[in-house]
Amino acid sequence: MKEYLIKKYRAIIKKKSIIIFTIYVIIFATIFIYRCELNLSTNVILGVFIAGIAGIQAVLTYWNNSALKRMEFIDNIYKEFDEDKDLLKLEKDLLANKSIKYGSKSERALIKALGLIDRIYNYYLENIIDDATLSCIANEILFFYRNKGVNEYIAKVWADYEFHDIDEDIRYYSGLKILGEKCENKWGKNRKRKLAKTIHSN
Repeated sequence: MKEYLIKKYRAIIKKKSIIIFTIYVIIFATIFIYRCELNLSTNVILGVFIAGIAGIQAVLTYWNNSALKRMEFIDNIYKEFDEDKDLLKLEKDLLANKSIKYGSKSERALIKALGLIDRIYNYYLENIIDDATLSCIANEILFFYRNKGVNEYIAKVWADYEFHDIDEDIRYYSGLKILGEKCENKWGKNRKRKLAKTIHSN
């Protein structure tokens, strides 16, 4: 998964780098051409050029660091879903259309999964991850969002709790609903659960 993400983000950063460098060259060339009209000395132009290069380097460093954080976040999320025994067992139960009962191991695993999705939602709200990053996790979100057993469990919990806005035990579910709707609208038509396994193997 990490190799797949490195490729993906390198391509994005390369594209952005080309765009920003092209804009910089155009601006600098314009300044150089009109230096006489602008009353700019060679030293000033050289200073502008060096400052521009330093600025580009700072921007690229920021993009690289942001991309690295996003890669680590997605990789950790996939590891949770792929390596956690409780979550793997939960997925098998959900695929077998087993119901989620209160106090069961399946319920604890589901709460863990919903907690992970809630974290994804929080990071998305804070712009730590963007749509490109979210698309890499869309298969996992859609699996739970579309699952009948998950939806029945959430409906039961909401029916059984009176004070929805203050109870900490049910705070996770908004992330699944909102991100599920977004992923469904943007990528749902072409996304099936089996595709996630293909990405995992990259």
